Parts: sequence; structure tokens; C-alpha cells
Amino acid sequence: MMLALLLSLQVIESSVGHYPVEPVVGMSGEDRTYHSVSVKDLPTTRFTHVSVCGQVTLVKHEDDGDWHLRISNGRAFIVAEIIPEMPLAVPKKGQKVKVSGISRQDKAHGWYEVHPVTAIGSCGM
Repeated sequence: MMLALLLSLQVIESSVGHYPVEPVVGMSGEDRTYHSVSVKDLPTTRFTHVSVCGQVTLVKHEDDGDWHLRISNGRAFIVAEIIPEMPLAVPKKGQKVKVSGISRQDKAHGWYEVHPVTAIGSCGM
């Protein structure tokens, strides 16, 4: 509710006057830049919103409802997680895909991942 109130404000008032501001862009339906990062470079990227191309080498449905996809470049791999709150078509093992989403490290499992995946497409590898 507070966010809706803040988003509806078009003018900031201060002791020296009114300042027009641009409406806040984002939240839903936003145009987000996803930086293309290779599987091997995901652990060292500085970007949080990434797109990674690779081959699906494992598809597993977890007890929490997530779909885990192992995406590999033939040597290294990352895990991409599709969550129930953001349903997407689950690719098949062997497909070459581009996953886009949030880059993070899963310290409990010792791997890097794209979680959640916000989009899946094909990639020309």
C-alpha cells in the first residue's frame, strides 16, 4: 500500500520548492537489461541480472516445487531454478537454452545459479 502511494507521487516538496520527478519504473512489466555471461564466468560476474546459454544436462523437480536445471558448457555448469511463483516451460535434457534471471551463489550446495529464472529461450550455440 505504501509503495502504491509512493508511486503515485509526481512531485517532491522541500523547503525550497517543488521538484517534478519521473515516475518509478520497474516492479512489474519492466524492461530489464540482462547481461550475457558464459557458464564459466558466472562465478566472477559483477552483474546480478544475467542471461546464460548452455545445454541442459539435468532436469529435476524438487520437493519445494522448484525445477532445477543443470546448464553446462561441456566443462563447467551452473544451476538454473524455475520457481512455482514464476512458472515457465521446463526444457528437456539435451536442449540448448538461454536462461535469464538473478545470478547468485548457493553456498549450501557449492555452486552458482540463476535463481529465479525469469525467462527461457533458445540460444544458438
